[in-house]
Amino acid sequence: CLDKERNSAAGQVSASGSFPCQDKNMSVQPPRRQLSREEQTIRDYCMGEDGRRKAESTVLLHVSHSNLKKTFFQEIRLDLHMRIGTVKQKLEFHCGTSAISNRLFLYDERGQVMSECEDDKMLGYYSPYDGCRLHIVDDDPNSLSAGGWLEDVSLVTKYEISEEAYNARKNTYRKFKEEKLKEDPEWSLKKEIDARKAKAGMEPSSDSKSKIEDDEYMATEASAIKVGDRCEVAGGRRGCVKYVGKIPELPKGWWVGVQYDEPVGKNDGSVKVLSTNLLSPSENMMLSPAGCELLRMPGQVRRVCKARPCAGERLMCTI
Repeated sequence: CLDKERNSAAGQVSASGSFPCQDKNMSVQPPRRQLSREEQTIRDYCMGEDGRRKAESTVLLHVSHSNLKKTFFQEIRLDLHMRIGTVKQKLEFHCGTSAISNRLFLYDERGQVMSECEDDKMLGYYSPYDGCRLHIVDDDPNSLSAGGWLEDVSLVTKYEISEEAYNARKNTYRKFKEEKLKEDPEWSLKKEIDARKAKAGMEPSSDSKSKIEDDEYMATEASAIKVGDRCEVAGGRRGCVKYVGKIPELPKGWWVGVQYDEPVGKNDGSVKVLSTNLLSPSENMMLSPAGCELLRMPGQVRRVCKARPCAGERLMCTI
């Protein structure tokens, strides 16, 4: 059916290579084809209510690594009938630790050790469930991840150049800036960019964004977000909403505090005198409500996210 529709759409293209309603001087892409009822039914079945339908024997497990302190693998799909040796081989493609050097431990969602996994037993023998965590202990002393070599950029030797060698180079930004300042003592990079935009027929960049004066700015968007909601922000980062409200120390309007699933945030959830204290400084972010997209289907009952696995005895802190 799809091939017939594609051929039918291709037949509508004129000999000149343009669509009937397309201006020859314009490059217009054809509209996106709408899914048929049958295709939409298949898509809904595959996605499920929460967008992650799985078989009864499939379990979604998080994975952590003894040498990777900043990396946390989310919801790896594993079959309960897989033997632990096969699981280790699959995890090798995610973290690089060979199955021979991999000691695997199963943790519950509270960070408590459930069992050490033996190679000859099936994964289902240890009764894991969605949200549990497999922790890899790398026993290889020569592992590439040992000592932080896959995460700590300070261990990598950086390229350095002396001032004399840099000044001797041609076509550098320093030489370009010196020449521009000779022509115009008040030259700046912003003026250069605006001049090039004007030459290209584009509007120059504004000096600053307009200041928000409305105390209820984004109130409508914030009213649809509740503490405990799962959300996705720019860049595909996902997390759990931990705070919705106003913050006097930030610009006027409503704000949303998000705790990311992985350590990719910029603050610890504390804003000057207001303390929300979510978790670690690298796991949280204060965002505008417009930057949060809730992860729930229309008509779906709101699901409050649970505490995700953490190292050792550490539990998730709520506001």
